[in-house]
Amino acid sequence: VSTQSTGVNQLAVSTPYFDASGIGRVVTLSHTVPRTRGDSYVAGVIGLDFQYPEFARLVQNAAPECSGKLSCFLIDASGYLITHSSFAGASASENTENVFVGHVDPSLGQTLVSAGLLQEAAHTDYKTQQQCTSYVVNTDLPDFQRDSGLNTANQCGRGRVFVTPVVIGQSASNMFLVVLDDWRQNVGCSSQRPRCTPLVAPDPCDSMADASQKAALLARTKAECNIFSASEDALQLLRSEDPDGGKCGLSPGLIALAVIGSLLFCCICIAAAVFFSKSN
Repeated sequence: VSTQSTGVNQLAVSTPYFDASGIGRVVTLSHTVPRTRGDSYVAGVIGLDFQYPEFARLVQNAAPECSGKLSCFLIDASGYLITHSSFAGASASENTENVFVGHVDPSLGQTLVSAGLLQEAAHTDYKTQQQCTSYVVNTDLPDFQRDSGLNTANQCGRGRVFVTPVVIGQSASNMFLVVLDDWRQNVGCSSQRPRCTPLVAPDPCDSMADASQKAALLARTKAECNIFSASEDALQLLRSEDPDGGKCGLSPGLIALAVIGSLLFCCICIAAAVFFSKSN
């Protein structure tokens, strides 16, 4: 099945993970396959697994200047580390999959967020029933548009950071090269990170809740709500429109009508008694 896509010539690299077949920690390179050369339709995707040590070595060989005061690594479009010195020699129990850059280096995470490179994005994870906040790389930065890359000072420490998109041949990718120059992080620096919080189900009896959400929740939980519900403001309005202020008392007019009715009833009873006495 072919689908039209603006990213017909795209390369994507995963974060390091342990392969299910047991070959160790790997990264997966995936590339779109057009229907024909130069076609704007994607016919499929081809993938290739690299053992992480080999992939990290290839990255290091491609940037031999990354030594001494300069350190380099790759992040993906969500700010997760693809390569990093902390992954070298990591054991099987140590997680390297989807590790946020701010988790390893809070100074760098805060700097990239403050510079506008990493933008916060919210989404709902319906599988885990959580509201999650993640980050995406802002490729609309003017520095990226000028192909100069982001170059900014450490917001919480010493040094500078340079970030630029990675293009391999004619293929754009989800990778960004991060270069740290004489970088010193501040251990006391804090950085926002991707996070999730449990979803709070709406109260089906809440008058302010969304009608569709209430209906779905009532159908699922079989909850019952009090049909009559009046706010204090509504009750106060009714009292103001009632002549006696909602005290349920009798007005003078009603009292006079009741007295007249009682007198008429007594007169009828006396007249009836006189009539029956004469008849006997």
